[in-house]
Amino acid sequence: MRKEPDMEANSTYFIKLLSAFLHRHDPLQENEIDWERVYRLGNIHFVSGMIFFTARGLREGNRPPGHILHRMKQDFASTLARSAAQEEEMDGVIREFCKAEIPHLLLKGFAIRGCYPVKELRTMGDIDFLIKREDRAKSHGLLLALGFKAGPANGNVWHYAKGKVSLEVHSELFSDNINNRFDYIGYFSGAWEHAVREPNGFTYMFKPAYHLLYLLVHMAKHFHGHGCGIRMILDIAAYVKQVEETLDWAWIEGELKKLRLSVFASNVFGLCRRWFGTLTPMHGHSEMEETVYKEISDYILSAGTFGFYRRNKYASIRRKFNDGHRGGQKKPAAGSYYSKFFFPSYRTLSNSGAYAFVRNRPYLVPVAWIYRFARNLIPRRRSPVRILLDIAGSKREYNRQADVLSKMGL
Repeated sequence: MRKEPDMEANSTYFIKLLSAFLHRHDPLQENEIDWERVYRLGNIHFVSGMIFFTARGLREGNRPPGHILHRMKQDFASTLARSAAQEEEMDGVIREFCKAEIPHLLLKGFAIRGCYPVKELRTMGDIDFLIKREDRAKSHGLLLALGFKAGPANGNVWHYAKGKVSLEVHSELFSDNINNRFDYIGYFSGAWEHAVREPNGFTYMFKPAYHLLYLLVHMAKHFHGHGCGIRMILDIAAYVKQVEETLDWAWIEGELKKLRLSVFASNVFGLCRRWFGTLTPMHGHSEMEETVYKEISDYILSAGTFGFYRRNKYASIRRKFNDGHRGGQKKPAAGSYYSKFFFPSYRTLSNSGAYAFVRNRPYLVPVAWIYRFARNLIPRRRSPVRILLDIAGSKREYNRQADVLSKMGL
């Protein structure tokens, strides 16, 4: 009788396929694999192109079934097409920014895609880059002239779209602190001091050690929010593999201590070692117990790239609300969660792109509440009662998230 593959075996093989892609190794040959589950993991983590690239090298008897391989191939082709469109548009943006003498610093996916064996398979929803605040108006006019349409502004981030290509233009690396333990906004306000000019004169990249630090803090932000998927861990492994000989680990460790993220970073490097064979001086500083490793692995793998897949989003609202009531303050009443969701504060609304019209107009907050109700509830046919039930049901997920964050060092 054929043995039914278990979830852990499929998740483990999914990781092995990504590791084989990263290191350009032939994938291990496995028979007892539920390829539907492996495909779904690739899909929700936006790495299905990498999975196809590796899986197609398997022997005939070990490959995914034809119908799944076909879906993988379609994802692979669409990933390449999207990447080509993004690269073409971004090359144009960089060229025009250089002509206009606007300094710009590449961030996140577009900055590290070159660390991958096939850079086109490192997917991106948006292309992010940093500008100086004084260049805001100049860059806005240039992007409009290039055919981009301006979307909502959100604090120090401006959104643009042209066809299927989306840009996020930042004047600061962080608009919100991760938690109440450190001023991350202030720390990264000096980002340009760690920038290195590219040969074209106006494109910049971070110095390797600072770049790695930023990637870790950016991951911590997502992890503390809704969550982060395996792609962010893979990014760290790929980046360290590319630049490890130039990294000043003593400086990195010292800065992580300042940022109060030493344990978090050590755990991330531990996952990089176990999943992708990436060795760093920090991966063993706080070795995970096996039960903790399995719990955190499941947490990362189960909810997709940014932690939204089948996860109760209201749990993070509870957690962020509690963050504001720490330090000896009385624990907020349960009803406060509902109040915060249905009636967000002026500060929350003014920092949200959809409700930016209240900025400097606090008297419009009640109007924003009504607009929010119409925008979020009516079109989606979700009753307030259903929303209330979802919020009430978030307590278990809230407890789970709080436990995982604590174990991760957040």
